[in-house]
Amino acid sequence: MRLIFLASLMALTVQAASFMHVSNGVWSSGFSNGGTLIATNVPASIDPHFALLYTPLGCSGASCTQDGGAPFGTNSYVVQDPGGQYPFTGTWLNNDGSSSWIGPRSNQSNPLVGGTAPNVEVYASSTDFYVYRMVFDFSSLGLLYNTANIQLAWLSDNNSNNGGGLLSHIRLCGIASASDPVCNVSTTIGSSGNNGQNALSLTPVSIAHGVNNANFTAGLNALDFIVYNQVIPFGGNPSGLRVQMLSATADPDPTPPIPEPASLLFISSGLIAVGLYHRKRS
Repeated sequence: MRLIFLASLMALTVQAASFMHVSNGVWSSGFSNGGTLIATNVPASIDPHFALLYTPLGCSGASCTQDGGAPFGTNSYVVQDPGGQYPFTGTWLNNDGSSSWIGPRSNQSNPLVGGTAPNVEVYASSTDFYVYRMVFDFSSLGLLYNTANIQLAWLSDNNSNNGGGLLSHIRLCGIASASDPVCNVSTTIGSSGNNGQNALSLTPVSIAHGVNNANFTAGLNALDFIVYNQVIPFGGNPSGLRVQMLSATADPDPTPPIPEPASLLFISSGLIAVGLYHRKRS
């Protein structure tokens, strides 16, 4: 009876665990693996938690190159903000201590349409998008996927394809590996758009299992941030993403691990001793 009571008491006191800013969990943009903000005045600093999984069809030439001149690849970069210059001056919501802007290129201080490297626009498309992927793993975390709840806020440049009815948004799907294809459009989280890069605040989005088409799976999951960069005919066309995690919780998995033989022997001995003790008293 005592064992049953203790087990019941433990079940009642289990509390949701956070998987924000931990290994195999979810992260705000601009953070190192050590949990500190990456400096924004250092050229070509990689964000380790967001991979540039996909670039728009037709992406080529100088407008589709990283700081060093190589084509856009799988890395996303913390966008430089030396002295708060463009695109941070009146164009992007300023960074703060909780998140930073990232993009396919670090240097976007003067992204001119038709310019020459490094002062060149970021490739734009009216029909296709960039995809930034964050991967997290409930198995490694020891958490129940069907109790997960992520609250985040975000902005993107741009938040749409400029009047074409296509909005930047977030998708959630289970994956076998981090390099799996972009989550299908059917996995789009409801109400997951944002207000655009020069909004006065980040746009909140709720991702709770079973709500607004959010369906976590056991094991590896991907949050794919779908970001449009609209075509403009004049200078100054940067592109970027900013994500701030507000909270991320899930219940611990109560499934006990299979004890090792030595542990089983120890448990059995303890149960036998308890039985003999009660037999003597009766």
